[in-house]
Amino acid sequence: MRVAAGALLLTLALALVACGSDTSEPRSVVPSDNAPAPATTQQTAPPGSSSSPATTAATSPSTTTAQPEPRTTPQRRPAQPRARTQTQTAQPDPAPAPRSATTPQPEPEPVGTPVDELAVLTLVERRSPIHYFQQGTVTGTFDGTMALEARVVARGVVVYFTATVEGGTITGKGLAIPTVGDSPTAELHGTAKITGGTGRFASIRGRRLTVGGKVRLDASRGRVRLTGTVTF
Repeated sequence: MRVAAGALLLTLALALVACGSDTSEPRSVVPSDNAPAPATTQQTAPPGSSSSPATTAATSPSTTTAQPEPRTTPQRRPAQPRARTQTQTAQPDPAPAPRSATTPQPEPEPVGTPVDELAVLTLVERRSPIHYFQQGTVTGTFDGTMALEARVVARGVVVYFTATVEGGTITGKGLAIPTVGDSPTAELHGTAKITGGTGRFASIRGRRLTVGGKVRLDASRGRVRLTGTVTF
């Protein structure tokens, strides 16, 4: 029993000594500049322990962390407004001019032909005091015969005539104004125009022809002169 009590006391004394040594401050070891950095010692906690493992690590020299290069954001150009396109109405293509082998030449203007005709007429029929017919011969630029119809109106004597000459006929009308005096004849002054014809005179035309002459008051005889220019 004494041996057991002594052993127990010895164990308690050792425990007290161990506790006293734990309360003392640990010596700090300053590593020299040339000394290698101590390795990191990691203690693994025994299984079933709730405390985290104690890790003793030596102080490593500080390292500079490389900063990432700033990203350049591409600048977007402002969107240009789309120009409004004007819709143009398609114009129809002009019709091509017909091609011709030769360009038609304009027809030449007819050349005026001066005329000077003298008609000698006699009464052939009187239908009334103001309506009668005469016939006779015509000489001058064209020779032939003439038939004339006359009507007396307020303005004078309106005449329609047709001359039959070599190559065709010539038709026209006029207005003659008689001037009555003391003699049994009347002086005639007026104008006439050629309106057409037949044969070689189918296209004959004439305006502002001059009429002059003499006629008996009973229209039994008359001499009428026609002058001017015609075309055909």
